[in-house]
Amino acid sequence: MPNTFRPVLSFDADDDSRQTFGYLMTSQPSASDSLPQVATSTGSAVLVDALIFRQKTPSDAAPLRHATSILPTAASRVASIYEIILEICKIACELWRPDYVVAARLITVSRFISEIALDVLWERQTSLAPLFRTIPRVERRSVRLRRYFDGREIYDLDDIDPDLTTLETVPVLKIPCDHQRANDDSETSGVHDHEHGWDEDSGGQEAPDDGNSDYSSESERSDDDACEEEDCDPNQLELTDDEYETFNRYATRIRAFEHTKYGHWELDRLLIDRALMFAVLRRGPLLPRARVIRLSRRMLLPVHGDHLIDLEQPLADGHAALVVRRDVNSCHAGQLCPLARMREVTMAPDCHLELLSHLRNLPLLEKLHLIAVPRLRKSIGQCSLKTGFRTLRWLGISGTSRYEDARLILSQMSSQPLRLRVFIHQSCRKPTVSANHIPAYNLFRELRARLDPEYLEDLTVTTARCSHQESARPMFADLGAFPNVKEACVDLADSPIVDVDEVLDVLTHAWPALQRLYICNDPSPGTQYRHIRDPYLATRRYATLGGLSPLAQRCPRLRILSIPLRVDEDIPRPLERDSDHVLITRQVGIDVGKADVGAKAVEVAAFLASIFPSVQFICAWNAVAAVDERWKGVARLINQAGETPSKALE
Repeated sequence: MPNTFRPVLSFDADDDSRQTFGYLMTSQPSASDSLPQVATSTGSAVLVDALIFRQKTPSDAAPLRHATSILPTAASRVASIYEIILEICKIACELWRPDYVVAARLITVSRFISEIALDVLWERQTSLAPLFRTIPRVERRSVRLRRYFDGREIYDLDDIDPDLTTLETVPVLKIPCDHQRANDDSETSGVHDHEHGWDEDSGGQEAPDDGNSDYSSESERSDDDACEEEDCDPNQLELTDDEYETFNRYATRIRAFEHTKYGHWELDRLLIDRALMFAVLRRGPLLPRARVIRLSRRMLLPVHGDHLIDLEQPLADGHAALVVRRDVNSCHAGQLCPLARMREVTMAPDCHLELLSHLRNLPLLEKLHLIAVPRLRKSIGQCSLKTGFRTLRWLGISGTSRYEDARLILSQMSSQPLRLRVFIHQSCRKPTVSANHIPAYNLFRELRARLDPEYLEDLTVTTARCSHQESARPMFADLGAFPNVKEACVDLADSPIVDVDEVLDVLTHAWPALQRLYICNDPSPGTQYRHIRDPYLATRRYATLGGLSPLAQRCPRLRILSIPLRVDEDIPRPLERDSDHVLITRQVGIDVGKADVGAKAVEVAAFLASIFPSVQFICAWNAVAAVDERWKGVARLINQAGETPSKALE
C-alpha cells in the first residue's frame, strides 16, 4: 500500500525574481508608465492558476487510494508561464506609446519570465548529475568497477568474494587532469568518446579490449579512472570562481531533492567523482536553498567513492545541517544542505533516534517521513522529553511493521501534544502473527496521548495480526478520540478473525466527518489459520451488503468507500427511507475488492440505491475485467433509478 502525498507547489518569498514578477502581475497601474494588471478570461486568478498547482486526479482515478495521481509536468508549468507573457504582449501592443518604450518593457518582462522558467525547471531534482554538468570542465567517463549484487560499491579490495560481486561499467562525472586529457588525445586507435563509450573510428562499436588494461573482465581490481602520476592528487582539485558561480546559479534554484529509489537499475545512473564532489563542498553547500530533502538511506548519494551522509551538530544559526563526510572516521565534512529552512524531510533514522534531536527545533518543518526504521533500542523510552515540532503537520513511519518502534518514535517527538493533520504508519511487510492485540493497543493509546485530537484529519494504521478474535470496539476505542478524521485507511493485516462489518460500524460511528474510508484486508486465509475452528470464518473476513446499512444515515460527506465485499445468496431487501432523505445528494464511489455480483445485478442495485441514492462509480479493483464490468452495470442501474431507486428497479 503506497503512501498518499498531497504536495502543494508554492514559491518562496525570498526569491527576488519571483517577488518582482509577482509585483508586476498584481500591482495596479499608476498614472505614469506602469504596465496595467493582466486581465484574462480567468480574471485576476490567472497568476494563481499559473504559478500555484495542486495535486489533481481524473474523476475515474481519484477515488482509489492506490491510484496514480497526475501532477503537472515542468514543461506544462513553463508553458503556462508563457501564456501569461502572451497576455502581456497583447496589452503592450494596444498601448499608444513609442515602439522603443514597448520594446524595453517587453525585454524586462522577458527576463523575469526566463528566470521563472528556469526556477520551474530546476525546482525539483532526482539526481545531482544535471547540477554538476553545468560546470564546463566536467566530462562523462566510463569506469569499470566491482560491486556487490545489491549495488554497494567495493572499497576494500584485499578480501573479495567473486561469487558475491559483479563487474560493472558505469558512467562517472569528473574533471580529468591534464595527464588524462593528454592520454585521450594521444590514442592512435581513435579518440575515445567517454560520453558514449565507443571509438569514433570503430563505426559506433565498442572499443576492443586488449586484455592488458584494468577494463578486462578478468580484472580483480576496480578501475576508478585515477591518474597514475605521482604529482597528481585528485583531492587537490579546485574550481575556479567562474565555475562555482555557474554551479551556484543553478544550485540555488533547487528547492526539492529526491533520491529515494534504489535497485540494480541504479547502476546505469550517472555517478559523481568524489574529488569533484568535495571540490564543490569546500566552496559551500550543494543545495543552499533546498526546502525538501528525500533520501532513501543516510549513506546513499550517487557518488563514486566512499562517503557518508550524516547530521551535524547545530551550526551558528542554531540549526543542524546534512553533511557529506569522506568516510565514517573523517573529520572533514561539507554541507549537503542546511536545515534551517527545511519544510519536508524523508530520511532513515538511527537506532538511537538522534535524528529527532536535530529536527525538533526546525522553525518551518511541516512534513517528516521516517523510512527504513531499524530496530530501536528500548532504552530510548527512558530519555527525558523536550518541546519541539511545533510546526509539524504530517508524520509518516514506514519500513517497519513493529508497533513498538512506532510507539517509541511517537513517545520521543515532543512533551506537548503534536498538532498533526496526517499520521501514517504502514509497511510493505505484514506484521508477524502475535499472541494478542496488545502491541496495536499500545500504539493507538500512544497516538491518543501524543496528538491533539482536534487537529488530526488523515489517519493510516495497521491492526495486529492475531489468531484470537477481538471485538472492534475495544480495538479502536483510542482512535475514536479523534472526532475530525476525514480520511482513514485501516489495514486489518489480512486477518480472517476480525469482523469487517463490525469494524465498518465502529469507524463510521466514531468518525462522522469521514470523506474517504479505506478498509484493507486480503480475505484469503493463510496456512497459519488452518487450526481455527470457526463456522463464520468464511464470511467474517468480508464485509456484507447488510453491513453497509449504517452508512444510510451516517457520514453525509462520504465520497469514497473501499472495502472487501461479499455478495451472498440472499440479498437484503432495500431499506425504507423518507422522501426527504438527508443524504439524497451524496455521491459515493465504491471499490468492492474482488467481489462478484454475478446474475444478481438488479437486486444488488436496488439495495445499494437505498443506501447510496447516487453513486459516482462502483468498481472491483482487484477482480478481472468481466467482474468489473458487471459492477459498472450496477452503478448505471442505481443512477438511472433516480430518487426512487427501489420502485424503478423492481
